[in-house]
Parts: sequence; C-alpha cells; structure tokens
Amino acid sequence: MLRRPIETTRKIGKVAHSTHVDATAIHASLSALSERGFRLFTYLVEARIRTHLWIAAHGVSQMLRAIRLFSLLLLGMGGTFFSPPAVAQTVKAQSQQDARDVPNRFSEEEEFSQGGTLTVWAPNSYVEGRMNDPTARAINAYPWGILQREFKRDFPNFDLDFKILDRDEFVRAIHSSQSDSSYPDVAFVDSDSELRPLMNNYAVVKMWGQPRNTVVKMWGPSGWWVIFRHAKNFEIGKAFMLWLSQSPQWRPMRVSTASISPADIAVVQAISKEAVQDFVDVNPQSLSSIMDPEASHFDDFGDRIQTLQNIEPLLTFGNSRLAFVLLAEVGQGEKAFGMAHSVVILRKLGNSWKVLLFLPDRSLPDIEGLLGDFDRLGLDEGPPEGVPRVTLLAPGDHARIERYPRSDIEWAPVDPNLAAYVIESQFCQLRSEYWSQSAIKVVSPVPDESSIRMKMPFGVGKQPHRWRVWAIDKSGNVSTSDWRVIDFTN
Repeated sequence: MLRRPIETTRKIGKVAHSTHVDATAIHASLSALSERGFRLFTYLVEARIRTHLWIAAHGVSQMLRAIRLFSLLLLGMGGTFFSPPAVAQTVKAQSQQDARDVPNRFSEEEEFSQGGTLTVWAPNSYVEGRMNDPTARAINAYPWGILQREFKRDFPNFDLDFKILDRDEFVRAIHSSQSDSSYPDVAFVDSDSELRPLMNNYAVVKMWGQPRNTVVKMWGPSGWWVIFRHAKNFEIGKAFMLWLSQSPQWRPMRVSTASISPADIAVVQAISKEAVQDFVDVNPQSLSSIMDPEASHFDDFGDRIQTLQNIEPLLTFGNSRLAFVLLAEVGQGEKAFGMAHSVVILRKLGNSWKVLLFLPDRSLPDIEGLLGDFDRLGLDEGPPEGVPRVTLLAPGDHARIERYPRSDIEWAPVDPNLAAYVIESQFCQLRSEYWSQSAIKVVSPVPDESSIRMKMPFGVGKQPHRWRVWAIDKSGNVSTSDWRVIDFTN
C-alpha cells in the first residue's frame, strides 16, 4: 500500500544522482511530480488514520514528518513552488535540523503518555559457553532493572508489569500461555528452539531492527523481542518495540565535518534511501547500480519485511568527496514490526555519488560510535589526489589458522599523513562465496613504522572470512586493498 510514494521519492532521487543535473532540472522534476506526489501522500495519511490509527499516531511520526516536509518542498510556501535556490536552502535547513529534531518523538496524545500498563515476560538468566571448552557453561543474570529504569525515565506515567521467571518456568509458561488468556503483551525469547514454535503457530510478531539499549543489545544475536498477537495491548507493544530501537530522548551527535554542500546532501540522502529500499526489497541488481565499483557485495539480506512505512535520514555529514548518512526506517510485515537503523558511506566519483559501504540494520549506539570515528578524522577540502593502495602482509591468502587465540593481521603503511585506515571484513555463509554484510573498524595511522600489526578484529565462527584495508587521506580520497581470505579451523 505504501509502495507508490516511496517509488515517487526514488524517482526524484534518481534524477539527482549526478551533480551534473542542474537546479532547473531538479525543479522541473519536482514540479512534474508535485501534484501526484502530494495527492498520494495525503491519501496515505488519511487511509492510515482510518484503518490503523495507532500507526498514524505512534507508527511512525517519522512518516508524518516526512510527508509534511515533502509537501512543503513540493507546494512551496503560500501555494507557490520553491525556486531552485530555495530548494537548496530547504535541504540545508533539513540537514541542520537533523542534529536537533528526532522523528521518533512520542507526542502527548500517544499511548505511553496517557498512562497504562504493559505486561512483559522475560527469563531471569542466560547460559554462556566458554571458548575452547565445549563442556563449560556459565549462568548469568539478565540486568532487567536497567531497562525498566530507562523506560520509566522516558514514560513516567506508564508502567511495565515486568514478570521475571526462572528459565525452566519461563519456557513452560511461554508455550502454555498460547492456549489460554494468561499470555503477556511482550516477551523476550533468547532461544531459537523457543522462538520457532511461536512463529510457526502464528502466535507472535517478532521485533524488526536492533535494540539500542546497551543492556539489551548484547543479546541481539541470540535473543528476540516478540509481541503476542492476541495480547490485550498489542498496539502498545508495537510502541514498545519502537522505544527499544530509539528513545524519544535521543538526539543525533553534533558533527564537525560539515563542508558538504546542500546540493550534495540532497543527492546522498536520496541515494541512501534508495539503498535501504533495495535492501528491503531484496533487489541486488538495483542496489548494485548505485554502488561504487570498489564496494563490497554481500548476499545476506536479513529478515524480510513487507512494507516500509518510512525511510528518513537522521544525520548527514561529510565533505565534497566522502559522505556519511544515518537513516531510520520503520517497517511492518506479517511476522515482524519495528524500527531499523542503517548507515551509508558514499564516495564521489567524478560528478556522481556512489555507495562505497552500506551497513543495514545496525544498533543505533554502534552506528553512532562508528560515525563518531569518521567525524574525528577532520576531513578537509584538499585536492582530489589518488591514495596508494595498501599492501596486505599477513596472514597469507587462504591461510588456515585458529580463531582463538587471536592471530595478528599486518599491512604496509602507505602514507604517514593519512587520516585513517579502515579494516573491512565479511564471513562466508551457507555456501562458498556467499558473503555476509560487512563489519568495519577505523584504525589510526602509526607513524614511523615499517608495518602495522594488530589482533584480528573479526572471526565469528569456523568458516572462511575475508578482509581488506582502506586508506583514507585528509581530503576524503579513498583507496582499497585486495581481499584476502582466512579459513578458521575452530
């Protein structure tokens, strides 16, 4: 239902991919689409209010804010269209607003502010294994009190009825509750063997996106928040899922790398939104068309979500050659609902921006930490010079080594005046050459050294991994090394 306006937005984005497109062409495209786009957006808002009042009110104030901004851009103030310079000013104002305004802000009219109770079930502990000792097990208590305090800080008039159960009792209760009225509104399930029957029986809706809470985030790979479909407070449970991803108190960090132009901001945001849409649509061909020739490919498109209700940039910064965009996207499907966050790094090749790295569905604190590392590079507007490619030294390609204890990786430095190196890694899934999404780590240059050595910052299992190193100079010019594969043996 919401596909058409996203497509409309993507048409505008495609028009603006190259900075060769002048302001007149952009204005003409906006004018041609304005009446249709505004009519579609207006219809969608009214339909959403009629058929799903909660989603209009809670679900995504992002969508409503985007519609307001888009309508103003199309129709102009006082019923007249923006002139091209005004379009640029609007884009600049939006970029500055990103540092202060948050689209996931809950209003006074929403359920949490009106008071009430949400019933939450969770196990009291989790079992943790020990590396290199398959028989060792440690039982750790979940610190649920931190989550409860954070929720009460954000919503003092709303209560969480948090029922913390012994592990065995939790497993029995979570499955027996499907046949009577004792089930909770929301639960945290940390075992696939517990989640699978709930999903197969169509008993729950799983959270889409990553929890941002530091305590909750650590369980992301092995735990899932779910809403029971027949719960008394199903819609409030969905609002709770949004809160897990992004607090209404959250504000984007302040950045110092801000020489990117308003026109470039508009372009990189449009491309970034297109990348998110292609990812959700599982459309690798379309995604490849906006990727940099040196960008890594991946085959893992994560959990499916049928409908994106909104994609919105929260923070955009960079210079004339390298741009960074943080986005929030809210999605809903038959089996999942929630808010995900993504980061897109774009490089300008000639006159066109391309996606150099796309990191979808990451937790908000992880993204902020990564973007903070890039902002601290202090990129300037120096000349567009080539950067020598890094030469990897060790381990050798297709080396067979143990994952623990960690071995070193080593490469030859290319320039002591670089801004940073970036280690990019992926792991192989399911079959040969089926690569995961990337993980990256920003590394500072080491002066006066013949080589740079460090412990491997990757290794998720007994499977092939590949890695490479970027070199970034202070003007935002980037080069990438060749890939090397490591075959872990444990």
